[in-house]
Amino acid sequence: MKKYDVVIIGGGPAGLRCAEILGKSSLSVLLLEKTDTFGDKVCAGGITRKDLAVINIPDNIIEHKITNTTVISVKRRRVTRADEAFVFTL
Repeated sequence: MKKYDVVIIGGGPAGLRCAEILGKSSLSVLLLEKTDTFGDKVCAGGITRKDLAVINIPDNIIEHKITNTTVISVKRRRVTRADEAFVFTL
């Protein structure tokens, strides 16, 4: 069985970047991805409206503007809606 210094789980953007950086070092790196496609983004980073104003992110970086959420637990379901977006995905 071959041994590796680093094993990266997930071939999304972060996993690929990590593998690229570590691959340039003297470490032996193995990248594992369960699907047959590398690089697909499976999640997004979110930022609040207040923080968005502070760091001035350009509109072309914003993927989605979120105006409602649904939180579901064992005992209840709560839906929150707003007139304007309160979270933005990047």
